[in-house]
Amino acid sequence: MAVDSYQRRRGRKDRTPIASKSPSFNPGSRPLPPPPGGSQSMDEENIEAESWYHGDISRDVSDQRLKSLGTNGSFLVRLSKKGGPTSPYSLSLFHEGRVWNLHIRKKADASFALGNEKPNELSFPSVSELISYHQTNPLVLAGAQSGQTQLRNTPDKS
Repeated sequence: MAVDSYQRRRGRKDRTPIASKSPSFNPGSRPLPPPPGGSQSMDEENIEAESWYHGDISRDVSDQRLKSLGTNGSFLVRLSKKGGPTSPYSLSLFHEGRVWNLHIRKKADASFALGNEKPNELSFPSVSELISYHQTNPLVLAGAQSGQTQLRNTPDKS
């Protein structure tokens, strides 16, 4: 802080620095609040365009679609019926004759992760990036004893 020159000229002896006056309040200097729904990334807004996103379908319908392909790594993403705002999507995945349903969880920092919270878990800024990562890196299913797979192909939206 600078010593106010007026105070010096007036013979102030202690020379304690006095904070300069702060500029008058200017509402234009405040940051704007985020727009409504601003926590959504561009990727989330365009998720419906993805071939793997099947929207508001039931678990039974997703199971039928994946079993009709019958190949390991077949997958789709759908709206979660029970996950609420913290788990808005489900990843349905066919592996070894079984359909797995994993919650896609939205974390407090607006990133996305699979399943229940874990220490040192992988998280992604968008659902698309989570899917892309697991198309090239293995996804471990309920521990190593259940196996691992990569997301490979998706059924038609019909």
